[in-house]
Amino acid sequence: MSDRFDDPPDRSSSRSAFGRVLIVVLRLLLVMILGIVFGLGLYFGVPWAYEALVKPVQDMRVELDQLSQQANANQERYQEALLALQDQITDLEAQVMTLEEALAVQEQALAARDEALQATNTQIVALEKQIEATKDDTLEMQTQVTTLQTQLEAQQEALEDLNEALALMRDAMTLQEEAVAAQIAAYDGRLALLQTAQELLKVRLLLLEENRGAAQDTLTLAMAHLDNAALLLPDKLETLADLQTRMGELQTLIANESFRAVPILEALWAEILDLVVPPLKASVVSPLATATPFPTPTRWLTPTPSPTPTQLPTTTPTPTFTPTPEPPAP
Repeated sequence: MSDRFDDPPDRSSSRSAFGRVLIVVLRLLLVMILGIVFGLGLYFGVPWAYEALVKPVQDMRVELDQLSQQANANQERYQEALLALQDQITDLEAQVMTLEEALAVQEQALAARDEALQATNTQIVALEKQIEATKDDTLEMQTQVTTLQTQLEAQQEALEDLNEALALMRDAMTLQEEAVAAQIAAYDGRLALLQTAQELLKVRLLLLEENRGAAQDTLTLAMAHLDNAALLLPDKLETLADLQTRMGELQTLIANESFRAVPILEALWAEILDLVVPPLKASVVSPLATATPFPTPTRWLTPTPSPTPTQLPTTTPTPTFTPTPEPPAP
């Protein structure tokens, strides 16, 4: 009986020991599972965190450095182009001053010819008075008066030739003045186009500096220069009208911060330079050199000497008129 009652405690102790072993085994399995999960998390999580967080920052820093270098290079290139345009503007202004000086020389020559004509008219009046004074003299004096009248007629014919030559010279001067005025207007128009291109370069630099307000103001100034060029260059009105429309669209794109603003701005700058640079590279031909030369009169004042008696009043000899040579074209 005592042996039967001792068995149940042994069984309960073995069961409790088995339970404790099972708990220990489960804890070990749980720790192993947690270790495996933590290891997998480190294995896959660290590369993912590097790709998602660290590498984009490094790539962005490299791109920012490249963009900064490109912006510096573009700014230097635009500065060089701006200096070249300023040199071309200086050359155009010098050419305009040369043309104005040539026009002033032509005006002085015309004034000298007018003075010579007035002196000739004064001499003719003096000769007519002398002829009237000799009508009451003797037959010999009448013969001499007839000779003087013949000389006077020759002088009048020569004077008519001079008047015709002077009229032709005035017409030629008028044509030259019109040609000079047209060329000055053309140079002013090209100067306005160069100023427009210069302002567009400033707009590009301001866009690189992300100063859109100043860029819009500078673009408005460029549009004003382009309007002035359209007034001075009527033969390019259609092309300039298209450029004006596109510059208005460019102003809208800059206001909206569109990425299309920079390509359109560079295209406009290139097209405006195409309108200006070819005429600047061509040889400048003065309109004074292409105008019709002054005609040479067929007859000049060459009075025939005649014997003068002692009783004939002394007359002032009439000088021979020689045309003033034209100044060389600049």
